[in-house]
Amino acid sequence: MKQLLTRSQKPGMANASFPLVLAVIVTLITSSVALLTTSNEHMFVRKSDGGRIWAVIVAGSKEYYNYRHQVRHGALSNHRSRSQGISGKVRPSAFPQADACHAYQILHSHGIPDERIIVMMYDDIADNEMNPTPGTIINHPDGEDVYRGVKKDYTGEDVTPDTFISVLAGHKHAVEGRGSGAVLESSANDHVFVYFADHGAPGLVAFPAGEDPFLHAGDLTSVLHEMARQKRFSKLVFYMEACESGSMFANLSANINVFAMTAANSMESSYACYYDSDRQTYLGDTFSVSWMEDTDEENISSETINRQYSIAKAKTTLSHVQRFGDLRLGGLTVSEFQGRRQRQELISYSRLPTDQVPSHDVPLEILRRKLESAPSKASRLAIRREIGTLLRKRKALNNLVDTMLKNLTLDESIYLRMITEVSDVGDDGCYKEVTRAFHQCVKFNENNYALRQLFKFANACKVSSDHELIITQIELRCPNPRWTGIH
Repeated sequence: MKQLLTRSQKPGMANASFPLVLAVIVTLITSSVALLTTSNEHMFVRKSDGGRIWAVIVAGSKEYYNYRHQVRHGALSNHRSRSQGISGKVRPSAFPQADACHAYQILHSHGIPDERIIVMMYDDIADNEMNPTPGTIINHPDGEDVYRGVKKDYTGEDVTPDTFISVLAGHKHAVEGRGSGAVLESSANDHVFVYFADHGAPGLVAFPAGEDPFLHAGDLTSVLHEMARQKRFSKLVFYMEACESGSMFANLSANINVFAMTAANSMESSYACYYDSDRQTYLGDTFSVSWMEDTDEENISSETINRQYSIAKAKTTLSHVQRFGDLRLGGLTVSEFQGRRQRQELISYSRLPTDQVPSHDVPLEILRRKLESAPSKASRLAIRREIGTLLRKRKALNNLVDTMLKNLTLDESIYLRMITEVSDVGDDGCYKEVTRAFHQCVKFNENNYALRQLFKFANACKVSSDHELIITQIELRCPNPRWTGIH
């Protein structure tokens, strides 16, 4: 400060400089107070209320290109049907499953017993013929196997929205005959941690199985509010990895002791990362590996959830990590939800998730990377054909949906906005009925790219509240034979 007072000082200027110096001092003090206020949420650690910790981990995807989602050479057939549908073998996908396995290892190593961890995953990756390291799954380049010892309560066709809701609600009778039959048996003093990694669209996330594979935002918030009313937890923290995941918690109450963090806002994709050239797929999702690697690297008995949010947000550079619900829970330590036993040795990661790609473009990006490393002219030609096939299929699906919605309005400007602008879901009842009908037409577990079309149906429900009219248009134009392999 002395340097500031004397620098460039001329005779007779000292008194004139004093107000300027005073203003600088006031500005510095004000900025410091603001900084302390802003960072206080990371410094303040709320006291634990004890109780047990329960956890539910869900990977809602299947197929190897989802190891994160992998499509290898030859996975898509070049045979085109008269309806432009193309049947082909798609390699099972993994990165949500890799994320889920890593999450289990974290919770288990931090002392949460298996009887209080419930895992749902399709489980078609580790022993898949396309996996170059059979029986293992990694979530980081050159990382450790995260599959070994994973407890799997619900696999395959049991991984449905109904099973998930029943597990959260503690409805043991509803899951009889499915998997292990485990449900949350938490009580009023317990903490619950839920981690969910899957595909999403505005107002919903998708599961790999079930007659209706969609979990809608209203149904999720409804079960969380019902759990609070029934005192099935003291505090609950929910991390969600999915495209448009911010749309799932827009109506979450701020006074039921539930804190939610999402990988993206309500109108954007989440991102895959860590491409592995040996496995020819992506190993993880950016938001997920960010929070999990932070847990691996930090002393979570002193790190707050708000601090983990800030770190995940800083590393997730291409989507906007969001917070919802009771933000006061952010002052609790991470250990209160991910396990109170601190690891003896922390893990250090040298590589950051910089090779990010939108989740829905993973199949294309894998093919493009394969093209770059293809060893021969013949193999490059074959991969270019695969890319062309996939792009044609995507375009055909785009055009199909646009045609379905064309007759809903005579106003061309309204129609153009309906098929181009992503917006929040309005009439959830209409949206539910319409997405269910569209699933019957274009099976989402066979055509993941169809999820990118659902925003158009959300808009259609705003244009026409008559869901029967929209469903009629879907049924009239539904292709026969059904299309497959649109990823």
